[in-house]
Amino acid sequence: VSDWSSDCALPISDEPKADAPDFADENSIGGYAAQAADWARANEIVGGVGDNKFDPAGSATRAQTAVILQNFLTLNG
Repeated sequence: VSDWSSDCALPISDEPKADAPDFADENSIGGYAAQAADWARANEIVGGVGDNKFDPAGSATRAQTAVILQNFLTLNG
């Protein structure tokens, strides 16, 4: 997350802004993506797909992707 954001001059850090509760299927999130998923949840970019699940093997709909992009782009106001 931080490498791309530094190229775009976005104020994003490597660490979540606060501790985020774990998703129920947190152990299914790959090690390479776990920190990014925690950061995205802590910063209210993603909220899961229901039942406190992230569903890392699932596919995002266009509507879900639009919400994620909107949340990311409005992250700092």
